[in-house]
Amino acid sequence: MTSTVFHRSQSAVRTKATGSLRQFIDAPTAMLEQLRCHVTTVNTGEASHAPHEHPDEELIIVEEGEIMMLMNGSEQLVSAGSMAFLAAGQWHGIRNAGQSPATYYVVRWRTKI
Repeated sequence: MTSTVFHRSQSAVRTKATGSLRQFIDAPTAMLEQLRCHVTTVNTGEASHAPHEHPDEELIIVEEGEIMMLMNGSEQLVSAGSMAFLAAGQWHGIRNAGQSPATYYVVRWRTKI
């Protein structure tokens, strides 16, 4: 992948029962085996998915609303303008903890090593 701009308005929206997802990037780069980036909107009171773990590192950046972040058995509130880092192999989950839809960006990467 080369340097580029990804316009939100040009990314297809996938609607789910719990909200929606826009996939921006899912490709290898010169330094990474895989780079993924998407924006998720979770409806009030919903979880984006069941808690899980994976071998990649991940950064969650909250754009609007509030999410409750489950990380290794404890929960922390993450509000708009804040972010959470999820280490590889760590159990985690996200649910909307606010009174309106919550939108957050996910940046996930896997190195070539």
